[in-house]
Amino acid sequence: MAKEHVHGVFQSVASQYDAANDRISLGMHHIWKKALVDAALASCPADGVGRVLDVCCGTGDITERIAKGNFIRLKEITLSYDFPKKLIDPLRISALSLRLQATNLCLLYADKKLNGQDPEFCNAGGV
Repeated sequence: MAKEHVHGVFQSVASQYDAANDRISLGMHHIWKKALVDAALASCPADGVGRVLDVCCGTGDITERIAKGNFIRLKEITLSYDFPKKLIDPLRISALSLRLQATNLCLLYADKKLNGQDPEFCNAGGV
């Protein structure tokens, strides 16, 4: 019962979570979040590429402050060619096709800190 109660309370305030934090903290939570993000990024290696795990972040705005999650992916490309009947008749076959397929050829990030992470895996509940 307690689990359902907590879930219900969170659902009732989720849409107003950030606005409520603004009012309750008089805007100070923006300073706290910036300090948290600065500390997390300071713990990353000199090249700026590291791992930061954001847990219990509410609306995800802390994660958005750490790295922009925009990306472009060339997910799949397929090229196919059906050989003309007049070319394959002498081979005594009814049809011949050639197909080349490639998956995940390119993944471009808006933020280099995410290089190597699969954004679709993270969006699907991965870690």
